[in-house]
Amino acid sequence: MTAAYIIRIIGRVFFGPVPEEFADHLHDVRVLDKVALVLLSGILIAIGVFPSLMVPMVQSGVEKVMSLLGGA
Repeated sequence: MTAAYIIRIIGRVFFGPVPEEFADHLHDVRVLDKVALVLLSGILIAIGVFPSLMVPMVQSGVEKVMSLLGGA
C-alpha cells in the first residue's frame, strides 16, 4: 500500500506538469553545474575505492566519542 502511494507521488513530482509559477525559474543544465556534479561524483568514487583517504579524519573523531562512551 505504501509503495503504491509513494510511486504515485513520485510520478506527480518528477513527471507531472510544471506549475506556472515555477515555469520561469527552470533552465537547462549549465556547464558549471556539470563541473560540480563531475567533481563531487569523482570525490565520492575516490573515497569509495580508497577509503584509507578518509580514515585518519574519521578515526580522530571516533576515538574521542569511544573514550566518552567507555569504549576502546
